[in-house]
Amino acid sequence: MKKLLFTFLGILIGVFIGMLVGVIIDLAYIYPTKEWEKLDNVPVSAAFVGGCDGGCWMELVEIRNDTVRFKIYQDWSGVLIYDADFVYEDSYDFYLTKTNWTQYVSDFNFSGDKKICCNYLGCLMPVIPEYYKNLSYFWY
Repeated sequence: MKKLLFTFLGILIGVFIGMLVGVIIDLAYIYPTKEWEKLDNVPVSAAFVGGCDGGCWMELVEIRNDTVRFKIYQDWSGVLIYDADFVYEDSYDFYLTKTNWTQYVSDFNFSGDKKICCNYLGCLMPVIPEYYKNLSYFWY
């Protein structure tokens, strides 16, 4: 009976230690707290859009009437992957400016419709044809 009890406690302690080590590894390596470092080939005016799991570098090139031109660079290589004009869709009278865009742009949808999301305030859809598109660099 004692042997069975010690075996059970040993297994329980081993599982607990394994889970603890897993959590530590997860927090230390999978979710780094370090900011993304801008690469040399990414323009100075570009800002990182995304989170600790990845994203992209975005540069607001110009604003014309209701059209905003963005260049989008791959997060880890800095390669230009998308350059297009974007128009507002469901913006609820919200408009980006050269000074506020980094506060509101939250995501670029690489797959699907290539839209830019602005913190639940609305989206910008690309004008087709784009100036440049090479999304093959996005896929690892």
